[in-house]
Amino acid sequence: KDVDFVAPRDQWDALAEIFKTNGATPRAKESNRWAFDKDGVEIELTVPDFTEDFRIDLNARLALASPTVPITDLLLIKLQRRKFEEKDITDSIALLLDHRVAQGQAEAQIDHAYIAQLCKGNWSLFHTVYDNTVGLEKILDRYIESEEAQLVWRRIELIQGDMDQQPKSFSWMVNQFLKKPGEVAQ
Repeated sequence: KDVDFVAPRDQWDALAEIFKTNGATPRAKESNRWAFDKDGVEIELTVPDFTEDFRIDLNARLALASPTVPITDLLLIKLQRRKFEEKDITDSIALLLDHRVAQGQAEAQIDHAYIAQLCKGNWSLFHTVYDNTVGLEKILDRYIESEEAQLVWRRIELIQGDMDQQPKSFSWMVNQFLKKPGEVAQ
């Protein structure tokens, strides 16, 4: 029902012209988002500086998997949502089922080290991603068969394990102590 595009701001006019040439009708023009419609399909063009619940700057990563963003970033965009909705759940499960999880940027691979690196410096992002992956583990069997659920569970465990192993800053530890004191290591 929708197609999302991410591009540097200086390329938007050229992309808008391509959309219009191919029958898309402009719907909204905001500073960080342009929307078009074609035959009931919403086309959205946004800046690579993704800001929803958390800021994730995709500028440096756009060239890694052109013409799309890396699969790792697609998963992270889903997992960073404080309001983890049905579409985010099913998209996350599909990404984890279809793509191996390993360290390093490679085509068709989720880089757990990159996710852990981003989360280690931001207590709220860490806990949002971590809590959403724990939530996924609990409901996998509602969406996929047992064998597939085990595969996705193992992939989630790789992400969580790397997140746990990252050294945390003093401010991260203070947040942990103040906001989740029952989970502070003794």
